[in-house]
Amino acid sequence: MIKQPQKLKAFLQQVGNDIESTFGDNHMSTILHGGIVLNEFTLHFSDIDLIVVLREASRKDVSLLIGLWNEWESKHPFGEKLWINLLGVKLLTANKGTAWTVSKKGLRTVQGMPIDGMELHTLLNHGKTLKGEHLIHRFPRLPKTYQADELGNFYRILETYSMTTPLQPYYHRERPTDDDIGIILTFPRFLYNLKTGKILTKCKAAQWYAERYKPFREELLTIAKFRLEPSTKDPQAILALYQKVPDMIPYFWTEYFRHFNLQISIPAPISLGTTILYQHTFTAIHSGLVRLSP
Repeated sequence: MIKQPQKLKAFLQQVGNDIESTFGDNHMSTILHGGIVLNEFTLHFSDIDLIVVLREASRKDVSLLIGLWNEWESKHPFGEKLWINLLGVKLLTANKGTAWTVSKKGLRTVQGMPIDGMELHTLLNHGKTLKGEHLIHRFPRLPKTYQADELGNFYRILETYSMTTPLQPYYHRERPTDDDIGIILTFPRFLYNLKTGKILTKCKAAQWYAERYKPFREELLTIAKFRLEPSTKDPQAILALYQKVPDMIPYFWTEYFRHFNLQISIPAPISLGTTILYQHTFTAIHSGLVRLSP
């Protein structure tokens, strides 16, 4: 459920108008996607995902977009939530070219489509045009291998976070972060996508999982509720649940591979007091992903 829907709607209208006015004839379309189009948005933990398509995108256009983002961030409580991908229209058909992402994490330059398979799935099926032409049909179709590809992307994220919370749950944090909660809730979200071929928001995927499975059911529901309504739970209680994440990893990856008819034994990570070692766990996961590769 989206809170403050009228204020959010007014802000999105302002953003769409500002983008169209700034880029003029070069602007083709501004598209809303992500969890917000699945009717889930919270001020604490959600982003506002936009794609801005120009006839030609250049470094000058990036500078203009950064200027707009800074203005929105300074003048509106929703401003810092904006996560905007800027690209030229040719990238939609060729899937080649440079794209830029402007967000609270700064500027990121990528080659090719700047959103992953899960995000593209949501955009193709639920994306909304805020301003300009309706170009969603021109985005590349999802490849047949996108589910396995996304598991590979998730595996690389886990590797990246393997030395931080929640994969190292004894590391001190004052309060949970969106990245940490997102990692945990991605486990049931991938399982839902594999089982149904559809997309749910992370919190709704946790609820779907809890209706069908027992392991980690209460933990996932608690974390999902905290993401939607942080005031309902003590942050320290959520941090305590991070201790279950090392056990979630082998369980969920075994379920993922079982969906592809792969019987792979995923060993639990090794606990050395305040440090968790994932080498053997990740080696087994990587072996399974190699077997999924075409």
